[in-house]
Amino acid sequence: MLNILLQFKSSDTVFSVNKSIDLDDEYDYDCILLDICNMLHDTGVVEFFMSGFGDDNWGTDCKADLPCVLERMLDILPAIQTKADFQIDFYEQGIERMLNFYHKEGMFIIECKSYVNAVPIPIIKMHYNDVRNIFIKLYKDFISCVKILVPKAMENELFIEWINICNKYLEQMQVI
Repeated sequence: MLNILLQFKSSDTVFSVNKSIDLDDEYDYDCILLDICNMLHDTGVVEFFMSGFGDDNWGTDCKADLPCVLERMLDILPAIQTKADFQIDFYEQGIERMLNFYHKEGMFIIECKSYVNAVPIPIIKMHYNDVRNIFIKLYKDFISCVKILVPKAMENELFIEWINICNKYLEQMQVI
């Protein structure tokens, strides 16, 4: 089974980062998501956790690994909606794995390819709804964390545009 979670660490101290995100002419969704993930990481109160393929803890974090998933969200959500194939490339040093999701008869066959080491279990199968729910929950938890910890990001036009596109897909899946 594949697990992907974004959650608050067990801490009584939760604070927000009150920084605005300044855009330059080169900014796109990936850049804004990377900046927001860095800010979440800097709070020290959110953890991004992944496990699966025989590895109980991938050692993921908000700074390097969460953006790898979020930058693919505009491809993941419509792929889940239409039951199409998609992939996530964890290209950052440390994880260095590619996850390929292949839909077949109500299941996702998920292939994990490592760039550096063999993965103990290279292929797993999960029900369509389980994979769907993982990514919907991740998206919703990300937005909740941003609202609480990086509230100024919710005023950023580019980020709002990204949210609106994601929400459109969720509406089509009848999630929102």
